[in-house]
Amino acid sequence: MKKESRNIMLKTARRYVMIFLFAVSGIIFCRLFLFEICVVSSESMVPTINPTEVLVLNKISYGALRPQRWGDIPLVNVFTWIDSWRKSDSLSDWGYKRFFGIREPMVNDIAVFKTPFSDEKLLVKRIHCILKKGTPIDVYKLNKKILTEIIVKDGHIIRYEGNCIYIDNRNTRFYHFCEDFYDMRGDNTNNSSDSRTFGYIPESYIVGKMGAVLFSWNSEATGWSKVRWKRLLRTVT
Repeated sequence: MKKESRNIMLKTARRYVMIFLFAVSGIIFCRLFLFEICVVSSESMVPTINPTEVLVLNKISYGALRPQRWGDIPLVNVFTWIDSWRKSDSLSDWGYKRFFGIREPMVNDIAVFKTPFSDEKLLVKRIHCILKKGTPIDVYKLNKKILTEIIVKDGHIIRYEGNCIYIDNRNTRFYHFCEDFYDMRGDNTNNSSDSRTFGYIPESYIVGKMGAVLFSWNSEATGWSKVRWKRLLRTVT
């Protein structure tokens, strides 16, 4: 009886472990390739998106980005909270790859992208203009971090001297990039840090397209009127 009871316990434990692993795998898969839940904290997209609103980030439309390091993988990235592992992982680069999407980003889309200043922070803005790959772009209109990353990835040498930028020892003003660049702008023009501040954003920084509002909360209201009922499940455009 003891052996039979132990076998039942082992089977039950094995079943729960499998359910747990399946659930974790499902969460990771959804977060990486399908959608992500985001909370908007700034007023840069008012009135299209209000602060504190919870929205769905759609990763299917443009195609999901393949993780470039362990820190990009949900749940797994908890290990990078350890300082030594985080520093080691920050040096990793598995390369840029975008999976198949429904369509390419278009002007007036509301897109989410990685900020040039932090790999951990995302921004949401409207696509104001698209500079297609091969178009000569003024390198002085790009963020230095982004420019350096791409030039080095293209196999060239870049250096900064005073107010001049040298690529392969040539004083360079325009460069033909191998990917699209986006001019990102906030709808709240007077209260938005966007491409007017940090320059154009490359395709490799685009994470996805903003989808529907899951929840909208007005902290200045009282009672049930705090909930902006008319905005719930509304697609942002």
